[in-house]
Amino acid sequence: MSGKSRPDLRVSTGGGRGGAERRGRKDADPEAPRTVLFLKLCILTHPFGESHSTRASFRSGQTGVLALGRKRQSGVPFSRLAYMTIIPQGEPDLDNNVLPREMFEHYGQTEEATRLLDGSGELEKVRTWDILNRHLPRPPAVVLDIGGAAGVHALWLARKGYEVHLVDPVPHHVEQALAASNAQPDHQLASCEIGDGRRVEKADGCADAVLLLGPMYHLTNRADRLQALREVYRVLRPGGVLFCAAISRFASLLDGLSRDRVSDPDFVEILRRDLQDGQHRNPTGNREYFTTTFFHHPRELHREIEDAGLRFDKTIGIEGPVWWMANFSHHWGDPAKRELLLGLLEMVEEDPSLIGASAHLMGIARKPQ
Repeated sequence: MSGKSRPDLRVSTGGGRGGAERRGRKDADPEAPRTVLFLKLCILTHPFGESHSTRASFRSGQTGVLALGRKRQSGVPFSRLAYMTIIPQGEPDLDNNVLPREMFEHYGQTEEATRLLDGSGELEKVRTWDILNRHLPRPPAVVLDIGGAAGVHALWLARKGYEVHLVDPVPHHVEQALAASNAQPDHQLASCEIGDGRRVEKADGCADAVLLLGPMYHLTNRADRLQALREVYRVLRPGGVLFCAAISRFASLLDGLSRDRVSDPDFVEILRRDLQDGQHRNPTGNREYFTTTFFHHPRELHREIEDAGLRFDKTIGIEGPVWWMANFSHHWGDPAKRELLLGLLEMVEEDPSLIGASAHLMGIARKPQ
């Protein structure tokens, strides 16, 4: 990453109504120096008996789309590997086209695929699924999961009958999503793509719903966040719904108080800036203090969604104040107490006086008819 532009890549696992119409493609310069990459991808089941090799290439200094090629192999009826070539696209329009290096380092050192399996991560997942259940159109609607990481939400939606297309900038996340999709062969993802939420390689008006449950964290410049939201506007059909997650401006404060991290002067310096302008920076090397991120005030999330042309509906506190209660894991492990907590959270999820007490916010909006 450092000072160089990161290639924009695409890996597709299938077709569907939400398939890509790539834009801005340019022919490659045959004289340009060529760099060859070998990317590890998982084997996928496929009913048509196609298989693919795993070679990808690109020319230095160019961005491109990583396209999935197909070739039939007799005698291997249900397996395929991804065959990938990068099709150069020229430079993107954005002035700031490089995602934070710290973001890639963070996700290289942490396991996003398991983060939502227990504790406050499971609370975030359960509440997110409850919100989606109440506001998504019925399957088989087309859902784009932009910034979908290892596919926890996308795979769940695929099992419910949705046509789900996942996009994420971290290759390891896409690899994990592909492997998990293969593990549920009757409900596979329609596609997995390595890509940037500011340049979504999908057709205009192709989606009934878009999940933006991560990109707003790591796009620290407002112009980039607006560009991602405008891409959502473009790919949504009229009346389509956006689910946009953000980290609360007050998350570090509440976490620091509940776990006494305010005893660490380094954490306090991080916290002061979080509260001042929402720009979360972690120079300490302590992974528990997270990575380069933007923390939204609830009013900011509302304004940004509307400034992108979407019709804002509501902001919901995902975890509410429950995530920082004393002995949370003990209470969450009790099924009866869990149901009580979830019921209480639903009662206050839209109360503006409590929304900022949630670790994560969910903005819901629609593209005007």
